[in-house]
Amino acid sequence: MVELLKVIPVAVYSAIGGALIALVSAYLTNRSNIRRLRLQFELERETKEREFTRDKVEDLYLLNEGWLNVFASSNLPFISVMKGEITYNDALDMFIDSNKNRTVDFKRLQMLVDLYFPEIKPAFDQLATARDQANKIKSEHKRQYKRGNIDGTAYVMPFIEAQQKVQREGSLVKEQIIQQSSRFKSIPN
Repeated sequence: MVELLKVIPVAVYSAIGGALIALVSAYLTNRSNIRRLRLQFELERETKEREFTRDKVEDLYLLNEGWLNVFASSNLPFISVMKGEITYNDALDMFIDSNKNRTVDFKRLQMLVDLYFPEIKPAFDQLATARDQANKIKSEHKRQYKRGNIDGTAYVMPFIEAQQKVQREGSLVKEQIIQQSSRFKSIPN
């Protein structure tokens, strides 16, 4: 057997050795490339996920601010009704006119909190409760007004206080949204 190995030219041994080195080299290179690609894909996935969440936080912030402004300004005419300064129909006309082009959607605000930001949910629930209380006072005044009792002065202060509570709760939600957004400040695009 040793004599048979002596008969094989050195060039064949060199070719086999070179082929083995090339094979091992290709294997190591491919393994390294696969690792690099996995890391790159993971980084891209994380970056896209952060961008998606950041966009949702920005939407949530703008919706919260917009809704609070619309809620406050839409209810202002009803305070004048309660004070006896204008009629309920005048307030409704003002409400309709001021809300014609507004696209703020409380349900979308609620959906973003429910789907993407459960940490904000307790503060958001407090905001919704405050909104419901303000609407309850307004509805009770409306019932009395329809019955002919147009003196709504007893509703003015409770309604104003309810509106202020909505604003306070909205500010707390805003603070929590800002806390959520702080996760993205140190992340470069």
